[in-house]
Amino acid sequence: MEPVSGTVVEMIRCPGLQGVVLAGGKSLRMGKDKAGVVFRGQNLVERAVHVLEKLCDRVWIAGRDAREHGLSNPWFLDDAPGKGPLRGIVTALEHIGAPCMFLPCDLPLMDVSTAALLIKAYMTRPPHTLRTDFIQQETGFIEALVAIYDPGCIPHIHQALRKKQYKVAPAIPDALCVHVPYAKSHSRPFLNVNYPHDLQLLHQAADQFCLLPETKKSRFNNADVDAPAPKS
Repeated sequence: MEPVSGTVVEMIRCPGLQGVVLAGGKSLRMGKDKAGVVFRGQNLVERAVHVLEKLCDRVWIAGRDAREHGLSNPWFLDDAPGKGPLRGIVTALEHIGAPCMFLPCDLPLMDVSTAALLIKAYMTRPPHTLRTDFIQQETGFIEALVAIYDPGCIPHIHQALRKKQYKVAPAIPDALCVHVPYAKSHSRPFLNVNYPHDLQLLHQAADQFCLLPETKKSRFNNADVDAPAPKS
């Protein structure tokens, strides 16, 4: 798989693929509900929905009532609220019963062109693949929350939860995953917002690289400029 770059990427829709915005976190580190944080005229849940609705048949909100954010999308609560994103992922897969593309609501710079690369890899994946995700080239960090999960992941996730292993990436064996690599210089879409000072970084990154309307061209960082690295 070629690394993520600034090349032109066509918008891809995958029939049958469901989109899921992960929005069930407690936001303890932020000190307030980060899903309701407004950036460029939209709250963070709305921004995530905007990305997924361009690529998926239907977009669901996981972990909260969509009506809290003025949205009419279907929604559901986690089976075990407060138990982390792995529980939210398996709840979604069991509730929807179809392949799902997940996007956490705390990645406000994620754009459609970047997410489309994930779908492109998913559509050409080997038949045994259960998860398609992004991986940071220099560090090997797997973006397991920006990923497409097949319902075949369900038994693997339950096995991890029974062992009290709550980290998302290791829940699915690496042999069953396809990784889409991206360079650190192209990491802007993966800047997440967890702490109050991350909001300042968010606005700095947006001002530095100027958010443009969605087009068929990828809006990655200039490769000569280092963006803030993703949080682990």
